[in-house]
Amino acid sequence: MLIDHENNNRGLTDTREALQVAKDASLDLVVVSQRKDAPVAKVLDYGKHQYQQKKRQRQSSKPTLKEVKLRPNVGDSDYGLRIKRALNWLDKGNLVKFQVRLRGREHQHRDRA
Repeated sequence: MLIDHENNNRGLTDTREALQVAKDASLDLVVVSQRKDAPVAKVLDYGKHQYQQKKRQRQSSKPTLKEVKLRPNVGDSDYGLRIKRALNWLDKGNLVKFQVRLRGREHQHRDRA
């Protein structure tokens, strides 16, 4: 299967003919999908294709910001659990933000928080 530079499907095409079409358009012949019955080849600018693939990959692998909310009157085991979860997120490449929330009279004992 051959798809030319104008996105027209030319169907099954001989390899030499496909290379000639790519050469006439001053572009590259790239195998897009390796199927069992007939591989799909496309006439395109390979450098531009690589750039767009890297751009998509960078965008999909951007780290996400995860939040861990803590309170001063929570037990040690809960703190340990939340810290363990934050470490797992850091290992996966995400960003972690810790937030200590105070309510009511807890503001008077900020040193405990």
